[in-house]
Amino acid sequence: MATVMMLLIRRPAAGRNQRTSRRFRMSSWLASVALRQAGRAFAAHPLVIRTQLPWHPLTKPQPLIRSCHFGVAPLPRGANVGAVGCRHPAPHAPGPPSPCHGGGHGTGRESCTPISARDVARPHTWSLSMTRIESASEHQHGVGLKIAVIVLALALATMTTLFLLTTSKIAGGSAELSAGATEVSDGSQQVAAGAGDLSAGSVELSEGAAAAATGATSLETGAASAAAGAEQVRSGADKAALGAASLADGASATATGADSLSTGASKSADGAAQLAAGAGQVAAGAQALAAGAATADSKIPELRGGLTSLNAGITEFKDSAKGYLKTESDKLSGGLGLLETTLASLKADLDLSDPNNAARYAALETITDQLQVGVTGMQGTAPAVLDGGFGKLQVGVGLVDAGLVKFDAEATSVLTAKSSELAAGAANLAAKSGELSAGASQVSAGASSLVDGTYRLAEGADNLSVGTSTLNAGAANLATGTKNLSAGAAKLADGTSDLASGAATLSIGASDLADGTAELSDGNALVAEGSATLATGAAGVSPSTMVPWLLVALGVGAAAIAVWITHRVRFARRESVTA
Repeated sequence: MATVMMLLIRRPAAGRNQRTSRRFRMSSWLASVALRQAGRAFAAHPLVIRTQLPWHPLTKPQPLIRSCHFGVAPLPRGANVGAVGCRHPAPHAPGPPSPCHGGGHGTGRESCTPISARDVARPHTWSLSMTRIESASEHQHGVGLKIAVIVLALALATMTTLFLLTTSKIAGGSAELSAGATEVSDGSQQVAAGAGDLSAGSVELSEGAAAAATGATSLETGAASAAAGAEQVRSGADKAALGAASLADGASATATGADSLSTGASKSADGAAQLAAGAGQVAAGAQALAAGAATADSKIPELRGGLTSLNAGITEFKDSAKGYLKTESDKLSGGLGLLETTLASLKADLDLSDPNNAARYAALETITDQLQVGVTGMQGTAPAVLDGGFGKLQVGVGLVDAGLVKFDAEATSVLTAKSSELAAGAANLAAKSGELSAGASQVSAGASSLVDGTYRLAEGADNLSVGTSTLNAGAANLATGTKNLSAGAAKLADGTSDLASGAATLSIGASDLADGTAELSDGNALVAEGSATLATGAAGVSPSTMVPWLLVALGVGAAAIAVWITHRVRFARRESVTA
């Protein structure tokens, strides 16, 4: 059995020029080592050199090996070198190479080239060379590939253009939405300022009602003091009646009662002076009370007119606030509708399989939902809050007006009438006290002529009895008037208490209105912040921010085109060299 020594030569990796002939060289010392291992009987032990080229079922058939030569250093004379075998795969035949037999050159079949002894007689180095035949088919790309490249380029350009247009529209819409939200926020701040002014006015009204209640309390206290004074006057009148009776008794007993008459006359003069002074004070108080009642009666129409103007202003402010709120809410709803339409178009155009696009779209959709919830809540709750606050305010104004009407209808008329009666009684009391003083003077002057003045004393006693009766009646009228005055003052205090309660209710309603406007302002601030976030996100994908990436993409495309042009130029050159 013959021993075959094989040297396996593999094809190296693709180099600079894959289409040109490749040469595989083996130095003489490697061949010498191979021959020494084969032994001296080289004819019986041929040396076979095998070449392997890469093969794959989907690649083109491997080029054919045209010839191979192998040379060695000089051998001893007379040595039979034999044949050097060259193995290579058959054309269009997959699998490992088949054995090589025979001699000569050939193309498209197994071939071997015999080497004689004289070929290696001279000392020089031989080399192994392998030459492969180029494929006859022309290197070209198919029409389908060219069409696919063109369609892909057009699709990429179209998608880029649509993306830039869409982001521009989103940026513009977000800017408009941000501007509208800012205007709504300014309007809500103005409403809040107006509610603050209304609250301040209600506080001032409450303070005025408290002052009126204090005045009514003082009036009630004065009425009680007047009643006490009237009771004292009545007691003095009773005492004067007793003195008149005593004077009549003294007149009948002239002899024994001259001294008592003189003493009683002096006491009567002193009491008459005190009675005159008290009557003057009562008259002055009655006049002051009448003047105060007239002043209160004249100021009540002005106060009611102010309440009417306040009620009209509240109604007008409520209508304007509701209209403004509805207009701005409709604007926000329209802007949200446009934003949802734009998001739907963006969803149709974006590739949501990309995580970045999906995250950005989810963020935009979340912001849109938050804006929708905020606007819906504002449209649902803000009108009800405004109606409730303005309703409480109008109820308070109505209570104040009713209290003023009641005060005008009852208290002022009672005060005016009873003050007139009190003034008349005080005048009568002053007149009678003057008469009493005159009578007492006459009694004191006629005490010396008691006999002559007995009749005059009896007449004066009668007059004194009549005067005391009148004084008693006036005192009773004064007590009744002061009681009525006290009752009117109590009603006035109740009315002012109701006025204070209405003012407090008005203040609470104004506070509720201020709270509602503050909540509206907070909602508008959230809408403005969300629109600003949307504008920032849209600006992040605007054409100006995408310019660097577009430049990078254009650079990569230009590099690819340059590589393809270089490839075509090199192929054309190789074709010309092969030809």
